[in-house]
Amino acid sequence: MLDLKRIIGLCSVFLLVLLLGCEEPPPKYPSGGPYFYRSYNGYYLPFRPTEEITFGQLQEIEEQGGAYCIAYFDRDGRITKFMKYDNGKLEFEDKYYYEENIIRRELTRADGSNTFGIIDKEGRYISGKKE
Repeated sequence: MLDLKRIIGLCSVFLLVLLLGCEEPPPKYPSGGPYFYRSYNGYYLPFRPTEEITFGQLQEIEEQGGAYCIAYFDRDGRITKFMKYDNGKLEFEDKYYYEENIIRRELTRADGSNTFGIIDKEGRYISGKKE
C-alpha cells in the first residue's frame, strides 16, 4: 500500500506535468489577413466574423451578388479591421485600435461618413462622435 509521502510526491509530479502542459494556445488567426467570412455575429463590438470561407467561395458569393466580410487580426488574435461587402460594394469598414483598458473604434460607411468611438473591453460604448 502507498504511504502518504509517496502519494503527495506522485500528486506533485502530476500537478507539475499539468501546469507545464497548460500553455496558452496560440491565437486562431496569426497577425495579418485577409480572412474571409459569410457574416458576423450581430452588433457586438468589436465585430466577430462567423462562417469562415475560402477566397474561391468569396468570389462565388461576389458573382452571385451576395454579402461577405473581410477581417484582419493583430499578433494577439484581436480583430483590427473588419469590412462588410454586399453586391461587390463596400458597406462599411471598421478599424480597432487597442489600448490598455479601452478600444478606439473608427467606422467608415460607404457614403464616406465616419464615427469615432471608445469602447470598453466588454464592447460597450464609452463615448462616440459622428463626423
